Amino acid sequence: MEIGVPLDRYSYRARLLPALITFAPIALVCGVWSLHESALWKSLIVLLASLGFGMFLGQLGRDRGKNRESELFNSWGGKPTTRLLSHRLTRLNAATLGRYHAKLKTLLPGLQIPDSTEEMRGPSDALQTYDSCVLFLREKTRDSKAFPLVFAENVNYGFRRNLWAWKPFGIIAACLGVAGGALFLLLRSMTSGSDENLFAAATITVSFALLVLWIIVIKPSWVRVPAEAYAERLIGSLDNL
Repeated sequence: MEIGVPLDRYSYRARLLPALITFAPIALVCGVWSLHESALWKSLIVLLASLGFGMFLGQLGRDRGKNRESELFNSWGGKPTTRLLSHRLTRLNAATLGRYHAKLKTLLPGLQIPDSTEEMRGPSDALQTYDSCVLFLREKTRDSKAFPLVFAENVNYGFRRNLWAWKPFGIIAACLGVAGGALFLLLRSMTSGSDENLFAAATITVSFALLVLWIIVIKPSWVRVPAEAYAERLIGSLDNL
């Protein structure tokens, strides 16, 4: 998909799409109140696209997600990828963790991978070592064709993280969508065509559905699911390195 400038799959799915979902109710309301000026809206969309508005919106989404990511990690007790390599915090069984540590020692001979005793003596130093291992794995798995499962889970996590980061704006936009659609039906339903009224009703429905999702579904626990899946895929890539 191209919006102003070409966007790669990650940028579109994980950065731009959450922003578009967030502000969709506002766009719908503007459409409801300006259906008779469709040519003006088309011109405005073309202008924004030519100015790279999609790329700009995607960058805003990325920044919000990264800036609030530490809140997620704190609520989860640490980074899922780093926790997975820790003797104390991992969900992996001892045999699997041992195999991964052995592979890391082979790939990173200059890095001292701590055993369980060493980690207990210096947990902070151990986590820094695991962070370094994770950075190494990220660089080694950037090829989406060679590591499609790592890429897919990274996209899933990025989408949910950035959508969660937009939540305050999403709630406001959804409320404006409901209010704007309802106000149109209240003030102009008698003078508007059936298509316009149907569009207004659809705007209210979509906006209300999004409001429910923002409040009930889009929470840190919802973001954690793909975060844990990404951690498993990333660490699991050691078997193919």
